[in-house]
Formats: sequence, structure tokens, C-alpha cells
Amino acid sequence: MPRITTKGQVTIPKEIRDRFGVKPGDIVEFILKEDTVCLHFKKGTILDAIIKKSLKDKTR
Repeated sequence: MPRITTKGQVTIPKEIRDRFGVKPGDIVEFILKEDTVCLHFKKGTILDAIIKKSLKDKTR
């Protein structure tokens, strides 16, 4: 079972990375649901996420 490091990092087990096709550089999102944290994998880079958020904010 993975442990959290002193820097707040955790290793995603290989079987989970393989099953969901997670690669270095992909983005993860933490979603809070009551007393549970869900980890959502997003494809792309952090730059893709910043651009997408910026475009979304402009449409508001």
C-alpha cells in the first residue's frame, strides 16, 4: 500500500497506471465527495489544463 511522502507525494501503483493508461505528464484531479477523495486522470499536460481553464473563465 502506497504511503504519502514528506512532500505530500504518493506513487500510483503500476497496475492502476496500466489499467487507466496513465503516463508521465498526465494530469490528475482530486474530487472531494463528502468524506472521500476521488482521483480523476486527465490526459494531456499542465499547459493544456491551464489553457482550458483560461478559455472557460473567459466565457463566464
